[in-house]
Amino acid sequence: MKNLSLANNFTINITLSYLSACISMLGLFLNILLLIIIFNNHFFGKIAYRLISVSTISDILSNLMLVINYAYNFTKTTDVVTSRWICKCIFFTVCASYTISSITWCLIAYSHYLKVSKPYYQCCGISKNHAMMTCELIAVIISCIIAAPYFQFANVYIDEPKFCDIPFISNEVSIFLIIQTILLYFAPSAFLVFIYHKIIRFISKYIQPQISLLNKRKVAQTKRLMKTIIMIMAFNVLLTWPYFATMLGTAITQKSHREIRKMNFTYYILVFYSIITTAAITIVNPMLLFTLDQQINAAIKRILQKLQFFCCGFNS
Repeated sequence: MKNLSLANNFTINITLSYLSACISMLGLFLNILLLIIIFNNHFFGKIAYRLISVSTISDILSNLMLVINYAYNFTKTTDVVTSRWICKCIFFTVCASYTISSITWCLIAYSHYLKVSKPYYQCCGISKNHAMMTCELIAVIISCIIAAPYFQFANVYIDEPKFCDIPFISNEVSIFLIIQTILLYFAPSAFLVFIYHKIIRFISKYIQPQISLLNKRKVAQTKRLMKTIIMIMAFNVLLTWPYFATMLGTAITQKSHREIRKMNFTYYILVFYSIITTAAITIVNPMLLFTLDQQINAAIKRILQKLQFFCCGFNS
């Protein structure tokens, strides 16, 4: 009976992993495509796109780690030591990647605020672009520090070596999860709402002097990029809330995911759903940029035209 139950659990995990693997592979492809487009076009020199490229690289690493994990899950290998280190690396990489992305979008928002309110702003004698990239480097270091405790907390089970979880939710772990939820969800969300509220108020009150047609186009491009990023922020807040709500629930009840699965399978499905919606961000973000950002959209159209020309030439 016990062996049958374990077999059923393994089958369920594999089935759910197939869905997550598809999302991760699609996210990996879209983010690699976005990175290639940004690197190979003139707008890479703009600070906003440089910061977006950093966030994209972190998403690529996160998806790559998840794909490796799912590929390992599909094998018949059940080595506990290997599974344990893959699990720890997944938790670390995904947390660090999400933290980098959160801080990066906050830096992009702040750079927009400086561009609108203080276009010639310098910090300690260095340009705004250099200051932002320095902040981004610090953000990467902070993200790794925030994610480091997962090397201690994350683990697998001896009887289920491919079930990656936090097996023992102690008071220490609960405090860590609550602090992480505040730092990674509530604080960035509040900051972004505050900054873009200030930007909108400033733009609505500011009386713009007569400017050239070229500058008008630049202003229009900046506004379109801001609208795109605001849309991305809104989707990020909505899609990640189920995951952080689950994290808070885990911290309060001190129940691991496997304990939740044993208690009520429906609750476990909801937990897995929260993970999937969070992973879907790596698909939503590039898709929104492909669709709404004028410069990236134009680059995508050029690529599609080249592919169409190549396919037509190959067929003829």
